[in-house]
Amino acid sequence: MSEKAGYAELTDLLAKAYKESHAGLNTVLKDQNLPIEQWRILKSLSNGQGRSMGDLAQEVFMTLSALSKNIDKMVTRALVYRIQDIEDQRRVLVHISQFGVDAFNAVQQDMQEYHLSLTTRLGKRGTRNLTRLLRTIAD
Repeated sequence: MSEKAGYAELTDLLAKAYKESHAGLNTVLKDQNLPIEQWRILKSLSNGQGRSMGDLAQEVFMTLSALSKNIDKMVTRALVYRIQDIEDQRRVLVHISQFGVDAFNAVQQDMQEYHLSLTTRLGKRGTRNLTRLLRTIAD
């Protein structure tokens, strides 16, 4: 296999792995009618600390416009709410609501089981190695 073909295979495998993991996560989250992007937002906010839209966008791997659309939908569903930052009146902070906490907690057991199934398939060493390699790409 040529080096060029190896690059194509690597990106194809990454895309396929993303697609498969996305499908698995969607299966877990469908009962709560919670898209993965919104679950990531709830996960980021689950510590009770509000986040600015800019900080939140970075944490959940979204553009500001995509995040804004998701936050609007989540506000409508009462999963999150916005408040003005006391320290900087120009900033708006997003917080998780109690309903959002409940929705997040409702899927945690299933999410843990899904992640356990992935780590079981990979084994401890494989999981550690893949995590290290993916961090190399992502950082």
